[in-house]
Amino acid sequence: RFCQLGPSCRHPEDLMPVLRLMAGPLSLADTDMDENMMLQNGYYEKYSWPDPNEVDVSNLKVIVVWEQPGSKFPVSRRSKELVQAQDRVVEALKQAGCEVETRTFLHMRKAFDIWSEMLQEEQGHEFAEVISDQQDQTIWPIYELLKWVFTAGKKSNHTLPALGLAVVDRVIRKLNLSDKKTLEHGDELKAELKAAMKGDTVMIFPTLPVPAPKHGPLPLLLKFADAGAAGIMNVLQFPATAVPTGLSSEGLPTGIQVVADHGKDHLTIAIAQYLNRVGVAGWKPPLRNEE
Repeated sequence: RFCQLGPSCRHPEDLMPVLRLMAGPLSLADTDMDENMMLQNGYYEKYSWPDPNEVDVSNLKVIVVWEQPGSKFPVSRRSKELVQAQDRVVEALKQAGCEVETRTFLHMRKAFDIWSEMLQEEQGHEFAEVISDQQDQTIWPIYELLKWVFTAGKKSNHTLPALGLAVVDRVIRKLNLSDKKTLEHGDELKAELKAAMKGDTVMIFPTLPVPAPKHGPLPLLLKFADAGAAGIMNVLQFPATAVPTGLSSEGLPTGIQVVADHGKDHLTIAIAQYLNRVGVAGWKPPLRNEE
């Protein structure tokens, strides 16, 4: 369940219809609300999500996280253009009337490590086995990694971050290096975020620290932990909507994440729709920067 993706749509208005088709009706187990609370919060018709179009964005509280999630492994320094894109998003939400608060979460400095440990703890199988094309034949992570390096990814069926994680995962398992303290930090972070996002609250959160990276460059080999910003929300199971915020000076996509409490996907989608309407977010063809 930690390796699943939600719907990917060019237009934010398409996200909720596709999500409903993929997920089916919500159950009480999907949220921390009892039946009466769900009905009061608009979860009608077999507890389907409320309509994002009916969310009054001006009534939402917005938590903003500026610090790039980290790791014990190297993580790229956050791009100035991504910080500027996030700043435009925050300013638009202030203009909408949202209450905005900047927060930092200490355990986010180990986001990739928490993701890796929780992923390993949950699945019970090597990550190399999960990403293998054939169920009965597990890839050799180091071999696949070398193949990726010497062919610039052209002869590999896997992404560099996935192979980096597969190698780290195998080493941890072989040497029995599982870190229970990191798992505890994950539980603490989940509880802290849940408390911060109670009620009608969303969080503006970084994605990758750089604009969409080009395929193939060898330096990416050392920066597989950049993916921790996206992976951490998967293992903590908070709904997160990736919102494109235009293109970098090189014509590469930039973006932020909008995160909310469990079962409140309609809030993240409502923010994505609003940002699209006011022009600070939205899909653009890459490599066509008209600014």
